[in-house]
Amino acid sequence: MEVGLFDEVKVVRRLIPDEEQLAEIEFNETQIAFANAKAKAATTKEPADAEEAQELEVKLVNLFFAGSSNPVLQKAWAAYRSRLLYHNRAES
Repeated sequence: MEVGLFDEVKVVRRLIPDEEQLAEIEFNETQIAFANAKAKAATTKEPADAEEAQELEVKLVNLFFAGSSNPVLQKAWAAYRSRLLYHNRAES
């Protein structure tokens, strides 16, 4: 019996460290909270809501850049923020 090319398939997955998983979860939760706070601030016009949205945006920026000052990331942030605030609202 010959062993063919596709007789045995192995799936190898890279294990993601806990720190990376927690950072990704925190980023996802922060972006949802930011989008919700920004929408709430736009509808209520309350200063407290605008401050909360601003604080969440600062946290989101820090998580997005993660200590890097790469100019490509700055352009990516501008596109990401625009998509998060304007395009996804109509889709959701």
